[in-house]
Amino acid sequence: ADECCVCLGEILEATLAEAPCGHKFCRECILKTLGMKPPEWSGGCPLCRAHISVYNLRDDRGTCIVAAEVVSVYGCTFVQRGGKGVASYHFDAEDDCYISYANAPPEWKLDDGSRPPTKKPWANARYDPQTWTFHGMVEWNPPFAGCTKWIYRIVFAEDFVGIIGGEVQSFNADGTSDTQPFQAPWEDSWEPHLAYLRWTPPSETLFGTTFVQGTLYHFMLEGIASYHFDSPDDCYISYANAPSQWRLDDGSAPPSKKPFHNTSFDERTNTFRGSVEWDPPFDGASRWEYEIRFADDFSCIKDGSMQPYSPTGRKQSLLKFGHPSARIIPFGGRRLHYVQKPPILAMTGKLRAQLEAKTELPSEDEGNDMSTATTLPVASGLRLCA
Repeated sequence: ADECCVCLGEILEATLAEAPCGHKFCRECILKTLGMKPPEWSGGCPLCRAHISVYNLRDDRGTCIVAAEVVSVYGCTFVQRGGKGVASYHFDAEDDCYISYANAPPEWKLDDGSRPPTKKPWANARYDPQTWTFHGMVEWNPPFAGCTKWIYRIVFAEDFVGIIGGEVQSFNADGTSDTQPFQAPWEDSWEPHLAYLRWTPPSETLFGTTFVQGTLYHFMLEGIASYHFDSPDDCYISYANAPSQWRLDDGSAPPSKKPFHNTSFDERTNTFRGSVEWDPPFDGASRWEYEIRFADDFSCIKDGSMQPYSPTGRKQSLLKFGHPSARIIPFGGRRLHYVQKPPILAMTGKLRAQLEAKTELPSEDEGNDMSTATTLPVASGLRLCA
């Protein structure tokens, strides 16, 4: 009988999971392992390091164990942080693939001073579904930032959650050239690169969202006083990856999950209210009372406040939330800034249901645990009570 290289036990035929490289595992073992590697849900084979994912494992009948919700690039749009129309990539059909500049910043100009076109088609466009790779070319006349031609190779994640590899070769009017790589948006790098996620419609409700401190989302900010609104009766602050310096007044670490109490949400004004109780106190406070107002599309917290109270009931210094795009800090000190985690980076309900049907998948908190990563220091401006 085959032996699972994860648990070293015998693989039962009914629970077999076979990778494309031919290596076999207990289904529960390999799905648990891949289920802890969001958002690609993939990794290297433990034996030969070949690429495996939840989407290419097959059972004893040769049937894929998990099906991706999106199986083709066509019909997808991929965006940078600027959103649609800011050099976003649109793959509407095989013969309709283009870059959109519909909402490009006013300073983006062709070399003759004109605006880039709203829709710039790729020439020689082709897509290989076996390798999830798109090839295409864009020519510029007049040049764009000195460039006359861009040649693309774009590699997508298997479920098209984002672009995970490839490059753009830029050819300049002066005969020189340059190469700009693509990189998965959830990977960290100090090197210049292009990062694109698949566009999804804005959230229509607060519940099911996560917010992290800062003006831009970064995976390392989850668990550092991040706000999680999983459902109306499951709203909490996560300290799963809080810096070691963050301590309650008795010297203990804050809990990984600190629930909000007495919660309410006003859909008319997108206002959340709730309180957090601390015993022992946290930074001298035994209770925090929140009033948080969200942007219409739930992309960020636009304003609100958090009022801390001492154990004797005395009000402490009020903390205020501000819109992340605000460049002027109002009189009275800095604001707390929070932005939404892109919904596309969260495990979809359909995928989670499929995985849970196959095995005891870790919770999303466990799956997103980044305790092995280097957490950001308190000096970065993060607030423990936010």
